[in-house]
Amino acid sequence: MKKSSFSAKHSDKLLDQRNIKWISKIGVFAKKQTTFFGVGAGHLGGDFGVIKLLRKQGYTVKAVL
Repeated sequence: MKKSSFSAKHSDKLLDQRNIKWISKIGVFAKKQTTFFGVGAGHLGGDFGVIKLLRKQGYTVKAVL
């Protein structure tokens, strides 16, 4: 996603900030019941990717194959 000039300029809003907001919401839903969360590939990687943010919060993240 970071190859195009548009996404590179706006990745903070398009990905990072959005991912950060999701983490607290994911925590609320996950505590209520077993839940599957599916996100687009662009939200997975990087320092502010959903995987890393969830692991920092103590969650176990596993790929579903």
